[in-house]
Amino acid sequence: MRGILLAICAGVLCAILIAGLWPLNPIPSNEVSPLADQNGLAFGRDGTIYSPNAFKIAAPGEDSFCSLDIWLIPSGGVVKTSVTILAFYTPDNPMQFRLKQYLDELLVQRDYRDEQNHLKTAEIKIERAFREKEKILFTITSSPKGTVVYGNGEFRESSSRFGLTCESFAGQLIVGSSPVSYNTWQGKLLGLAFFHQSLSMEQASRHYRAWSQGLNPVDFQNERVFALYTFEQGSGRTVHDGAGSSPDLYIPGTFRILHKKFLTPPWEEFSFDRSYGWDVLVNVAGFIPLGFFFYAFFAWDRSRNWAAVATIVLGGLTSLTIEVLQVFLPPRSSGVTDIITNTLGTIVGVILCRWRPVQDSLDNLRQTFRTPGNG
Repeated sequence: MRGILLAICAGVLCAILIAGLWPLNPIPSNEVSPLADQNGLAFGRDGTIYSPNAFKIAAPGEDSFCSLDIWLIPSGGVVKTSVTILAFYTPDNPMQFRLKQYLDELLVQRDYRDEQNHLKTAEIKIERAFREKEKILFTITSSPKGTVVYGNGEFRESSSRFGLTCESFAGQLIVGSSPVSYNTWQGKLLGLAFFHQSLSMEQASRHYRAWSQGLNPVDFQNERVFALYTFEQGSGRTVHDGAGSSPDLYIPGTFRILHKKFLTPPWEEFSFDRSYGWDVLVNVAGFIPLGFFFYAFFAWDRSRNWAAVATIVLGGLTSLTIEVLQVFLPPRSSGVTDIITNTLGTIVGVILCRWRPVQDSLDNLRQTFRTPGNG
């Protein structure tokens, strides 16, 4: 009987490890490829490009207002979770500025710290921003009056409190994925440009016509463009900056999260939403079998208290091992919350196995198999 318990324990442990580490591929291919029929890059499920060097902020005393154009085509699938199209990363503020897609909405977000040094998120939401497989140019510009978003040269949304400045475009540029988590966007990127000035609606409309008709860098010669990517090289792993003053972009051969967090603290993972609560329940429930069967195995010929402690320690170490290994697996996240909830699930399993009716049944089995002639 103890051999059967050992086999069950081994099966439970293997199932937990597979569930926690699947898909077990630490070096997936980077699914970014040049378009055959036009300038641009296609981004698959695991695709990203980035600037090896950081963009520099404006020098003190210069105009602090900047703008960007992004010319793209969303994928044909339904985007049921928010995915990151573009982000600027700095160590002090990993998600200081980002563009995201959720369903058919464009989310323009930036993180900042308030007077109490608490991290806050400002957001502009543009509803019905995307149409399936249709080209769209978003022009996002800042001015003394606030931040304005144009879609194909037409006004879409504005905010006087968003606080977009040139500093928002400082740091490392990552396109197609979040810098810190697995949050990839699928679609086609046709062009990207950054400007060191505010842009009017007339200029945004002119930009749309220029991108639509085949952009020539001369179209932006009087608009202080400091980074321009037209993706016209067609091959190779480097996307050159047409303006000549900003970093080139790199297309890696393998996909990875550039600044993935290791053992994220629980207060950073906590969220008041259904998915977070569901994840907690799954993590607790998933380790209940480990607590139940390993306790039964350890308690077969040892003291119950020793078996309980050994099982809980095993559950915690198993969870810690999974979270450490998940750092090397792009689709998985590494967080302390999982260790806490997995250990809690182990404790629940131990408690269930120590419940009097269950414990009495295990005692009867133990006595039966210890009786001479019963093996």
